[in-house]
Amino acid sequence: MIKVFGYARKSPDEPEDTKSSIDNQIDFIKTICVENEWELVEMFIDKSVSGSDRQRKEFLRMIEKIKVTPDV
Repeated sequence: MIKVFGYARKSPDEPEDTKSSIDNQIDFIKTICVENEWELVEMFIDKSVSGSDRQRKEFLRMIEKIKVTPDV
């Protein structure tokens, strides 16, 4: 089974009840994993962070974890 990390982010400018809400993104990622028989190892979530912010804490943590987790 392929192992994957998931990443979700919501802009501070978007209302929480939109289709891009964190919960909807997580549900979508989980659905894709089930459909493709992938193992979701960990979710990384940046709440109220702009996509143009290059210092997104959870995104950077995910990148570092990818570097040291060769089977994901």
